[in-house]
Amino acid sequence: GNNLKYSEILSNFKQHEITATIQCGGNRRKEYNIYGKTSGTAWLGRAISTAKWRGVWLRDVILSIHPKICDDENMKQNKWVTIKSIDDLEISIPIEKVLNPNGDVMLAFRMNGDEIPRDHGYPLRLIVPGYAGIRNVKWVKSIEITDEETDTPWQTGIAYKMLPHYSKKATQQELDTL
Repeated sequence: GNNLKYSEILSNFKQHEITATIQCGGNRRKEYNIYGKTSGTAWLGRAISTAKWRGVWLRDVILSIHPKICDDENMKQNKWVTIKSIDDLEISIPIEKVLNPNGDVMLAFRMNGDEIPRDHGYPLRLIVPGYAGIRNVKWVKSIEITDEETDTPWQTGIAYKMLPHYSKKATQQELDTL
């Protein structure tokens, strides 16, 4: 594979700053529990914050490895960018979001002018403006272009989904058979 070191990411790519508001997809889950038990932390409406992030565009990193990916429709058709964290969280985002020059998908290493605090993803965090907090991966360990969306609880599980009334009591296994 094409492995880049943290120091190479910091020194080999132009740095940018963006301000982004990140909200947990499970916000107000505690209120949903009135109607039926939900999966995950029973948040109220406070799992949201805004910060100024500094880092490099993930698009630039991918283009340094695959310079023609934006020109070759076959190379990016039905592709995903799958990110793993050091705590084994794994999600995928559509490659179109990452490669869009206005997508603002960032590998961030600074938050509000300082190193990212450990609880917020030090040393490297993925920032995906417009996507639920779970897609803004803390403690990035690896990034890979994949043919399919990852099948993990954070990506395809029910913890971050509003379910229709008929599936309230369904388990993930039962929902998979629908």
